[in-house]
Amino acid sequence: MDSLGNLLHKSFFDSFIRIHRSYAVPKHLIRGKSCHEIELIHDIKLPIGRTYKNNLSFFEP
Repeated sequence: MDSLGNLLHKSFFDSFIRIHRSYAVPKHLIRGKSCHEIELIHDIKLPIGRTYKNNLSFFEP
């Protein structure tokens, strides 16, 4: 079984961004960002891991 990190290196997952040790999400589903979490469509909120905050520097709400 592949780890999340290994899966994200496959071309099928190019549109995903890692936001947490346990989460990767498609970039186009991100609707908002705060210091500690992102908001996806349908009001889904997920935490942002400290290690992955720089991954979201491209996104400004």
